[in-house]
Amino acid sequence: MSTKPVPTFHDAYHARQWETCYESTRAFFDFLETHGAIADDKDQHIVDLCTGTGSNLYWLKQRFPKLRLSGVEIDPRLVEWGTAALAERNTSGVNLSVGDVYDLQTAALQPADGVISLQTLSFLPDEAGFIHAAAAVEAPWIALTGLIIEGSHSFRTLINNHAAPEKGDNFYNTFALEYITQLLADEGYSNIIHSPFEIGIDLPKPADDGLGTYTEQTDDGRRLQISGAVLMSWQFVLARRI
Repeated sequence: MSTKPVPTFHDAYHARQWETCYESTRAFFDFLETHGAIADDKDQHIVDLCTGTGSNLYWLKQRFPKLRLSGVEIDPRLVEWGTAALAERNTSGVNLSVGDVYDLQTAALQPADGVISLQTLSFLPDEAGFIHAAAAVEAPWIALTGLIIEGSHSFRTLINNHAAPEKGDNFYNTFALEYITQLLADEGYSNIIHSPFEIGIDLPKPADDGLGTYTEQTDDGRRLQISGAVLMSWQFVLARRI
């Protein structure tokens, strides 16, 4: 298994994702469908890297029942949680397995028609290694969501929990679109489509000073999504092999 730091989240974070499909998740599925990566009538195998409990795959399966879905997650407890949750919901065609994205055993995966990963890009210590692993699956396309901004400058954010140092540090990195597209192009994925996600609902500010996400509205009606000290500049990226 990898010796690289693994991002950690409260169980409530994972539980909420089973309660309802997040607006950003639905928008990501819309993005993939709009650009022809997935469709109702396609029988495809999609691999989700760093899937957590696999809740996003559950919602994807509800919308596109013909898809065959595989999720890879390093934390065995989350895989066990997600497998039980899928069984409780009588969901077939979704398989979760324990695996390290930095030491991905691609031979154990069935040939994939696409690779997805939601949010993970910004939370990992080695984004280049992650994209290399995604490319190693050798799918026709890779689709990611992350904190991404236009331009050539990336910003690395290390979050320290001073009140509970035993929980370790987490990353909340914001990457330059130019940088991410170059990493993908270096792996042979040079046909790039990207789109910003702008949240359409108001989220209240949490009572504590942690990483709970909330929104602030600008004078022109736009919503800024904020988590702690970070402005959440989410983008969707779809990269195809040429």
